Amino acid sequence: MFGRAVYVSQFDGRLPEQCDFYFTSLHIAEEFDEEFAEKAGNMLRLMKAQGKKIIADMSPRALKALGYDDLRTFVEENGIDYIRFDFGFDSEEIIRASEYCGIAINASTVDVELVERLKGKVLAIHNFYPRPETGLDIGYFRQKNEELRRRGIQIGAYIAGDENKRGPLHEGLPTLEFHRHLKPYVQYEMLRRETDYVIVGDGGLSEREAELISVVERDGILRLPCRLDAEHEYLYDRKFTNRPDSPEWLCRVMESRQYATFGKKIAPDNCVERTFGSITVDNEKYLRYSGEIQIVKMNLPSDERVNVIGRISEDYLFLLRHLRRGTEFILVEE
Repeated sequence: MFGRAVYVSQFDGRLPEQCDFYFTSLHIAEEFDEEFAEKAGNMLRLMKAQGKKIIADMSPRALKALGYDDLRTFVEENGIDYIRFDFGFDSEEIIRASEYCGIAINASTVDVELVERLKGKVLAIHNFYPRPETGLDIGYFRQKNEELRRRGIQIGAYIAGDENKRGPLHEGLPTLEFHRHLKPYVQYEMLRRETDYVIVGDGGLSEREAELISVVERDGILRLPCRLDAEHEYLYDRKFTNRPDSPEWLCRVMESRQYATFGKKIAPDNCVERTFGSITVDNEKYLRYSGEIQIVKMNLPSDERVNVIGRISEDYLFLLRHLRRGTEFILVEE
């Protein structure tokens, strides 16, 4: 499932529509002003009206700032599906809340004993990390996920947005440190394989990144933004498959012959070095292999029998890690 973060300080009366659920943090002290309760109330009412799940980060101080003395009343009046508890709530309060609301525990520092005492729906969401160099490393992330999966708990994590990054640092809100400066879609493609819930931690996502994530949410097919030469633009937006017997250094497109013009001779052209991310086609000098399309996953030398016809866009080269044997994919224009 794919979620978008919406914060009171950034809420302008509109909500992103290309998502399955909303996440909001209601315990940000610098947002507590005279208008906080009204703005938060309007935001939550609009979220509820959209009919999507709501996950809310909450603290005792935030509860009072919203005008509530009782957590259950807040949950029921605002249609909250999961509460993610911040500092200030003790274990017994969280256990009582699990009787009437889903609980989103902190996946990064999970308390196993507490999890086993919770009574209802439990979701584990990793932290996001505003300060550079403090995000999780991949080894620890996967270790915690394995522990949670053994207990049958679904997992969520954050990716950094590429617009309207939340202050005060404005350097992204990812769970994994190495994601911080990657394109949101690249981050998403990794996390959708590792978790059940992917959340944009920042309030902004560019139209292009939102579109890429949205189409993959619908059909699950990997998109590879690229640039093809004019003669081969017909390859955009077609579904391909990496042959199940492809070597690790090449993606061999199973449907190559299907899209090649039958009987057409492919003359040698642009037979240059095939760098990581190059898209190639075998020319007539490769005899019966003429017309085979490949994506290069390791630097290879030039070959007079192979034409370079395009390249995966620089910002999306990391996606080739997911182009495994048998993977379906679509080339999209950058």
